[in-house]
Amino acid sequence: MDTKNNWRERMVYIRSTALPSVRALLDGIPEKGVQDWGPTIRPVAIQPGARFHFKFDGHEWDAKDQAKLDAMSGREAQSLFSDEQSARAMQMLKKIPYKFYLTFKDLTGAEYTYQIIDWEICQLYRKERRNKGSEEAALESVRYKIENQICV
Repeated sequence: MDTKNNWRERMVYIRSTALPSVRALLDGIPEKGVQDWGPTIRPVAIQPGARFHFKFDGHEWDAKDQAKLDAMSGREAQSLFSDEQSARAMQMLKKIPYKFYLTFKDLTGAEYTYQIIDWEICQLYRKERRNKGSEEAALESVRYKIENQICV
């Protein structure tokens, strides 16, 4: 797949699997304990005009999350398959200072706002922060990519 605008090419395959509504997605989730999930990733078709937004969440980990990182770092240092460098990397894990959200309407017209909990969006923010030089420019770049390249 061409990497210049691979979302356009990807969407050909993704759209054919899209559900018409968030309700259809939620109704398809099996009850707790049911083993047959069927497709585990199902996109929902949305109307044009999705809006990306974010909320500042602080530059430092809160005490609870820092304790989890410290515990993971300790386990990593004791692991047979790790080295000192990977343990240090765990200790230096930088917090993304924002929570990201998407507001959209599905094909039924129902509007939703969901937090985007995805490693890829954090990596996109990190990359844009490095390339653009400021948080504001990075956030604007992420907004543009989400609204104009992915949610079209």
